[in-house]
Amino acid sequence: MRRNTSDTAVSRDKFHTALADFVTGGAATVGDVRFGQTPWIWITYLGHTYYLNSDSTAAGVAKYLDLLQRSGGDLPWSVVANERGIENKVAFGPEQWVIDGFHLYRES
Repeated sequence: MRRNTSDTAVSRDKFHTALADFVTGGAATVGDVRFGQTPWIWITYLGHTYYLNSDSTAAGVAKYLDLLQRSGGDLPWSVVANERGIENKVAFGPEQWVIDGFHLYRES
């Protein structure tokens, strides 16, 4: 996927389009993982800025897109604690699912 910055963050709809294109492209991860967990795609949604890390996997993206489709295209995002206890990890749907391999965070 083409990397952007927080200054050029895309809408959630454009993010979803980019994810669908990524899945058909055949890459293993969203971005370059040589630098670890690097913010790769920046998104603006409901007045907040979010980022998807470069190490997000094709399998994780596919699971997210499946949830999005099953929700009728309006999948709620909420923020939960990450593995270090910081409230910035994005969970999905009313059940607050966390998807393995889909590393989406809200900027603090």
